[in-house]
Amino acid sequence: MAAVESPLLAAAGIAHGFGTRDDAPPPAVATARQVHGERVLWVRGGADPTGEEADALATDEARWVAVRTADCVPVLVADRRGGRVAAVHAGWRGSFARIAARAVESLLRDGARVEDLVAAIGPRIGACCYEVSAELAEGFARAFGTEVRQVRRLDLGRVNLRTLEAAGLARSQVDIIEACTFCDHRFHSFRRDGAAAGRQFSFVRGGSLS
Repeated sequence: MAAVESPLLAAAGIAHGFGTRDDAPPPAVATARQVHGERVLWVRGGADPTGEEADALATDEARWVAVRTADCVPVLVADRRGGRVAAVHAGWRGSFARIAARAVESLLRDGARVEDLVAAIGPRIGACCYEVSAELAEGFARAFGTEVRQVRRLDLGRVNLRTLEAAGLARSQVDIIEACTFCDHRFHSFRRDGAAAGRQFSFVRGGSLS
């Protein structure tokens, strides 16, 4: 299993993990081709989504779904009662498009109740290291509030927290793992390592919690 877990998800009995560079994903984990979009793909009936384009995978079956990151934000969302889960990949484009909210909305359309959801925002490049153009920083400040930027440095963790709260989750339903992939060499970082960077998996298991 991964070296990093969310205390909130663990307390809810959700099998999950935020992998490091040394962690392998679980066996038979479902992943898709990530394109920095906002599509949420449901994985059911033994389907293999490997060739599909999607930046969030959801399931209610007893199987693992995962995303791969190397500075982007991994978000895991789980229905504590219904066994529905989603793994979300949110780079700056996906974060701006509010893909985490799209995942929450998809779980709700499938029958989840917002009060039963818990979410964890995993290791990602932090505001300490993520400098962007002045135009991009200003665009995020206008869309999500001035607290998501420090001059030209973006806090994508806070962006996704604001997104989840706007989707109906209370602050107590969201956990934030405070780890910067650029600073912390346990993790792959594209900004630090360039083309040589690998990817870490963030994964969650759906299905009955009984």
